[in-house]
Parts: sequence; structure tokens; C-alpha cells
Amino acid sequence: MFTVLLICGGLVGLYLLLYVTVLKQPKCKSTAKLHGKTVIVTGANTGIGKATALDLAKRGARVILACRDESRAQAAVTDIQRESGNKEVLYMHLDLASLKSVRSFAENFLKRESRLDILINNAGLVVGGKTEDGFGRIFGVNHLGHFLLTTLLLERLKESGPSRIVTVSSNAHWWGKIDFDCINTHKDLGLGKSAVAIMRLYGHSKLCNVLFTYELAKRLKGTNVTCYSLHPGAIKTEIGRHTSILWRLVLAPFFLLFFFDVESGAQTSLYCALQQGIESLSGRYFSGCAVQNVFAKARDDAVSKKLWEVSERLLICGGLVGFYLLLCVTMLRLPKCKSTAKLHGKTVIVTGANTGIGKATALDLAKRGARVILACRDESRAQAAVTHIQNESGNKEVLYMHLDLASLKSVRSFVENFLKKESRLDILINNAGLVMGDKTEDGFGSIFGINHLGHFLLTILLLESKLCNVLFTHELAKRLKGTNVTCYSLHPGGIKTEIGRHVNIWWQLVLVPILLLFFSDVESGAQTSLYCALQEGIEPLSGRYFSNCAVQNVSAKARDDAVAKKLWEVSERLVALYVVLVETLFKKSKCKGTADMTGKTAIITGGNTGIGKATALDLAGRGVRVILACRNQKKAEGAINDIKKATGSNDILFMELDLGSLKSVRAFAENFLKSESRLDLLINNAGLVADGRTEDGFGIEFGVNHLGHFLLTCLLLDRLKESPAARVITLSSMAHRWGKIDFDSLVATKDLGSGRYSWQFFQAYCNSKLCNILFTHELAKRLKGTNVTCYSVHPGVVKTELSRHVSLWQKVFIEPVARLLFLDPKTGAQTTLHCASQEGIEHFSGRYFSCCAVEEVSAKAKDDAVAKKLWEVSERLSGLS
Repeated sequence: MFTVLLICGGLVGLYLLLYVTVLKQPKCKSTAKLHGKTVIVTGANTGIGKATALDLAKRGARVILACRDESRAQAAVTDIQRESGNKEVLYMHLDLASLKSVRSFAENFLKRESRLDILINNAGLVVGGKTEDGFGRIFGVNHLGHFLLTTLLLERLKESGPSRIVTVSSNAHWWGKIDFDCINTHKDLGLGKSAVAIMRLYGHSKLCNVLFTYELAKRLKGTNVTCYSLHPGAIKTEIGRHTSILWRLVLAPFFLLFFFDVESGAQTSLYCALQQGIESLSGRYFSGCAVQNVFAKARDDAVSKKLWEVSERLLICGGLVGFYLLLCVTMLRLPKCKSTAKLHGKTVIVTGANTGIGKATALDLAKRGARVILACRDESRAQAAVTHIQNESGNKEVLYMHLDLASLKSVRSFVENFLKKESRLDILINNAGLVMGDKTEDGFGSIFGINHLGHFLLTILLLESKLCNVLFTHELAKRLKGTNVTCYSLHPGGIKTEIGRHVNIWWQLVLVPILLLFFSDVESGAQTSLYCALQEGIEPLSGRYFSNCAVQNVSAKARDDAVAKKLWEVSERLVALYVVLVETLFKKSKCKGTADMTGKTAIITGGNTGIGKATALDLAGRGVRVILACRNQKKAEGAINDIKKATGSNDILFMELDLGSLKSVRAFAENFLKSESRLDLLINNAGLVADGRTEDGFGIEFGVNHLGHFLLTCLLLDRLKESPAARVITLSSMAHRWGKIDFDSLVATKDLGSGRYSWQFFQAYCNSKLCNILFTHELAKRLKGTNVTCYSVHPGVVKTELSRHVSLWQKVFIEPVARLLFLDPKTGAQTTLHCASQEGIEHFSGRYFSCCAVEEVSAKAKDDAVAKKLWEVSERLSGLS
């Protein structure tokens, strides 16, 4: 008897030990509230999903139960609403065993809901059979359905970020494996119908969940969406409800002794959905509210990538039903633009508007009261279209202007005429296109020249007008960031137009039946154009691709930043040089800063001529005490007299500064600090392009353009900090793009380049201008938390004395170009003045400005490590350390 009691006691002790160390599930301790957040939980009508949804509803979330069984889901909705007191709990039909149902759910959700903060892929089953699309049921529901659901909702998750994707896996993934041959051959993860085979398939599907999350995290890197997979624990749920009665009888005692309730099972899902600070663990596997290591097979890069690609292929090629759905949903069923916007007083250009989608678009815009310009090549057809649109719309503000996109000369002429005649432009619709042709007037392929290059040139030439919406490209959106211009590309649908009018008769005979059966009319084709032109609230989607009046995902190649950037650059080179120069390099801008600067003190280096003098003149006119820090006293005094006459200000003085001498820089700083009680603006304006060495043996461009200004700024920093709001502005140049920092050369030769040829000291100039930007970048970090901000600027290509030290033959070459194209110093001073006087730019401290606006720089010009090293080397070379 004692032995029996001892054994029973041992078993109870072992059970308690297992309970405490293995079975017991910790609670999620997050106190996060979710008011205003939206959550989807799949399979939420019972078990872990229902418990998860209840907890999230109690936190104030809008919770959508995505389930197959409506009656059970509605009952769950009622329970959760009653227990949580939250009425923002609703049911949406989703059958993960049907790809059609998954697509329909996603489509309905995206129409009805404006945000998605958390997606919990919770549903799962252990049962044999096939899905509606012929996949193994366990594979189709547990992995493939959730894979499709997640990818369809990814963009909405990104828009709502920071957001999370939580996928419920299981420790059953330990015995899982991925047999790609079986997937390709049988559309399943394995064969067999026995209970053991079913459990193996379940393990395989749970391994898919972990690998999917692992790969998804890599694809989401750099976004504000994170993802996690998890083991919920050994939980009493209905996951095995489809197993046989015999298995349920066998498992019942184990469920009673070793399995926990669904509230415990929901804790790790809640932890991954809510816990702050786990973003760096995106893609990892969790159990017991903690991250866990997984076997090598569950973090295999090659397998996870291949599983993703195979899953994508299965979803696209899921049989005739899938093909039919893809055709009907994406091409044929075209929604209408629902915008009621009126366009009275607005001006619109529509290219290729004498027929087809363009004409239908123009007609709709004319009905809304817009002034519509049909930009077309064929005058007779265009005039007929004008008459028709005027009659149909009752709007006489419809007119034709000649534009042949196959001729860059014609594009320029169109823009010139438009800008002379029209005072505004609100919408530009690049609609024209063709499918066949030979060469354009300029020797480009007709399809490339008309469909892309002509529109590219038209758009950049019109950007200076009052443009509100431009339908263009991925790269354009990045370049327009921070402006009031947005852009969109779109698919109009399968439309019966004249785009194929140039194809041969045989192709037309082949295409006619397809056009009749599957293609829509031009009014339908115009709807997405109208949506992108008129719909309010889509500005955050600038640069995106639209179809069916909704944003769509595109393939990786259509959002490849490197390719987009390269296409832009190639297009710029192909467009005539004069246009590129006039519209970019020699672009004019105007400082609009109106801040009161009376009583402030400014130092301007090199302020006796060029941009520096123009800057001093403007600041003196604003009541600033201006100190011209120059080497040549005679020229400085002449400049002071000019400025005094022009402004009537007598608060302008000269202080000697030779940036080619560190001794002179220290003497200037010492004199200034003794004689002046405040400093509000330090404008590091001086610069040169020359060969030679400074007094201290440095390369003259490095010594003057960078090192002298570096030392000057550092010596004056404390006085700048005493000002209520001080700024340091350093003139750089777009030439920094060709610059590089060779620290070995700097240490060995005290210069950033070597050689006496013109191109070599121009390279040294570029290097020094890169130093200016890196110096400003690092300075901003060191000034963080102070009242001093700093900016680097490109003044434009300006006719100054910068190159006065170059050879005579070079001047002979430069002078005619300078007279024709270069900006005057007053125009060149505008961006400096913007950075000096514009209110509200403090958060841009450290950034690079051009044309009175912040502008992106290349990676090398914002490299933290290089900027820090340049600072440290400059400190050593200037004697500060």
C-alpha cells in the first residue's frame, strides 16, 4: 500500500512540476489601450481567437471577427460586446479554404475600413481533405489562406503603422518539413489520410507559419510593420473537432490534465500584438510571452524565400477559377469615381484627349466646370472633340492646343505657349499612348518616346506652374516630397480604345473578339483617372499605382528605387541639355522669409562680392548688424559703401579674416568676441576654386572652403549659443555630388586631392563641398538640445568671382555660358536668406537646401561615420584637439 501511495505521490509531484515549469502560461502584462485602432482576428468565433478578440475589445479596439460560420460568429460578437461593453465588434465572412472568399473579404474590408493596426492570423484546423481550390485542407487554411490574406492587406497595414501581424503557429512545427515536390505535384504538404499522417501535415503547416513570418519580416524591413509567429501553449480548443470519435476519447484525459483554457492560450498572441519594445524581434518565434529560438529549418533563408515564391505562384495559378476571378476582378469590373468635386476656376491639361479614355476624362472634367485643354497632335480630330465636349457639357472653356509627344521640340513649344496664355495649372493628366510605331522625330523608339519621354519632359517643364496633381511615377513622388504636388500612375482597365490603331490588320482581327467580350467602354476607363485627379484624402498615396479607383500593389520591379532613379537620370540625359540646365541647374527661387531681424548680428565670410555681398545687402535692409569678414580690406570697404547707399543702414562694418590662415581665423574670433556682445547668424559663404597651399600647408580649397570655416564656427559656437535662436549657414554646392573624402590622402598630403590639372583641382573643390555638407550634418547632431541650428545650401549656378583664379583659357570657355545661363548673385543669395530668415525650419537642422527648399542628398553626404571622422580629423588639423 505504501508503495502505491509513493508512486501516486510521485506522479502528482511530477504533474505539479510539469504544470509550473512547462504547462503554465504566463499572462500578457501590457496595459496598452487600443481606442481608435482596428484589429482583424481570423477564426475568432471560438477558442483562442475569441479570447483574444475579447481582450482586445476590452482595450477599446474595433475588432473584426473574420470567420466562416456566420451563426457562431454572430453569437461570439454578442458575447464579446456584452462582456467588454464595446459595440465596435463586428463579423465579416471569411472562409480560408476558398481563395475567392479571401479576396472578397479583403476587398470588402478595404472598402469599408480606413485603417488596420493588428492582423492576427489565428484560425487553424487538423483535418484531411481538399479546399475549394484543390489544395490540401490543412495547407490551404493554416498557411495559404493566411498568406494571401496578409499580402492583400499589407498596404493598409503600412498606411496605419506602426502595425503588427501575429500568426499563431505551434511547437508542432518541430516535426514539420517542407516538401516542395509534393506541393508542386499534389498541391499539398504531404500524402496520407491516417491520423498520424494528418498530424504530420499539421506540423508541416505550422512550420510554414514560422517560415512565412521569418520571410515576411525581411520583406517588411524599413517599414513600420512588424510580424511575429507564436506557440500559444497546450490549449483546450476546438482545433481537433474534425478528428474521429476514437481520437477524441484517447485525447480527452490528456486535455483534462495537461491542457489549459483558451484565456491562457491567448496570452502570447496578446503579448505579440501589444507589448512595446519588441519591434527589433520582428520575424521571431514566441512562446510563453517570450521570444524562443527555433531549429535551423525554421529560419532557413533559402527555404523561406522559396516557400514565399511557391505560395505566390499557387495563388496566381490556382486553376481556371482563379484565372477567371483575376480577370473579372482586376480588369473587367470597373467601379465609378464617386467624387462630387467641382472644378470651377481650375485648369486641366489632358494629353491625347481627342478620343478614347482621354476624351471621356476631358468630358467629365468639363461637366465639373474645369477649363480643359486638349493637348493633341491631330488638329481636326481635336477640334471635333472640343465641339462635342462643349455641346455635351455646356462648358465653353474647352480648347485645343497642339502637342506632338513624338517631338521634344513640340513639347517645349506647347509648354511655352501654355505658360504665356494660362495663369494656372491644377491637374496634368498624361493620358496619351500607343502600342506601335517606328521612331520619333528625335530618333527615339516611338513607344518609349511618346509613352514615357515626351510625358517626362512635359511634366518637368510644367512643374514650375501652380500644379496641384500630376499623374506620373514612383521616382517623381520622391522628388516632389515636401511640395504641394502629388502624382499617381494607374491602370484604366481593359478598355476599347484606339490605342492599337497602328497595329496590322491581322492583329486587329485577332483582338476584335476579345475586345467585344472582355473590354469595357471609354467612360468606364476614365473612372480611375478621374478618381486620382479628384478624390480628396489620397495625398499620402502619392507615387502609388491605382486600378479600379483604389490603390494596388505592384510587382517588385515596378517599385525598384534603383531602377526608378536610373530611369529618371537616363531620361534627363536624353532630354535636350538646355531644358535640363535651365529648369534644374539655373532654376530661380525667391526667399519668402519675413521674420523680424532688427537688432540681430550676422557675420558673412567673403561678403565683399558676389553672393556674400548680395546676402549682406538684404540682411542690412532688414535691420541686421552685418560684419563683412573678408581678406581684402579695400574691396570690403567698397562693398560697405554700396550697401549703406542702397539700404540707408550704417550698421555694417569690416573685420579682417583670411580663411587661408588659421592664425588669422583665431585672431578674427578673438577680436569679434571682444568687440561684439552677440552673434545670431554665422554665414560661411566664402569659397574658391584654385590651386596652391594655405599659410599652414593645407590644400587651398580644403583649407579655405572647409577647414577655415570649421575652425571659425567652433571658436564662435559659445557666443552663438548665447543668442535666443542662432543659425549657422554654410554654402556648399551641388558639386558635392562628385566629391569624396580620402582620409589617407588628407593625413599624408594635408589635402583632399593632388595634381595641378584643372580637372584635379575641380575635383578637390567638389571634395571640399562634400566636407561642407558632412560638417553641417555632424554639427547639427552636436548642437542637438541647444538653440542653435545649422544648414548647408546650394546657391544655384551663379555668376560670381568664385573661379577668378582659374586660367585664361578656362575663363574664355566659361564666360559665354555664364552670361547666357548663370544666375545673378542676388538670385544666388535667396537660399542663404531662406535658411537665415525662414521661420519653422528648425527641425531641418543639419539638412541641405536648394532653391529655398530642403533637398535630399546622396548617402555619402549623410554618412554618420564619415561625418564624425571628418570632424575629429578637422579638430586635429586645426589645433582644436
